[in-house]
Amino acid sequence: MMKEVFLDSAYAIALSAPNDQYHERALQLAEQLERDVTRLIITRAVLLEIENTLAKQKYCKNAVVRSKDFSF
Repeated sequence: MMKEVFLDSAYAIALSAPNDQYHERALQLAEQLERDVTRLIITRAVLLEIENTLAKQKYCKNAVVRSKDFSF
């Protein structure tokens, strides 16, 4: 059975923002989740929070690209 993890905005923001204090840890976690073939679960509210936060930063392009990876 595939593992499922609820994706939180803090993780996604840290993953997208190289200057975030948790960026390196988020990269490590992303590799682990991929190795473990983990399905990420996200709500529209969390996705909106991620996009709003990244839109305020210089990582706006990352927010647009990453939001296309999600389907509901």
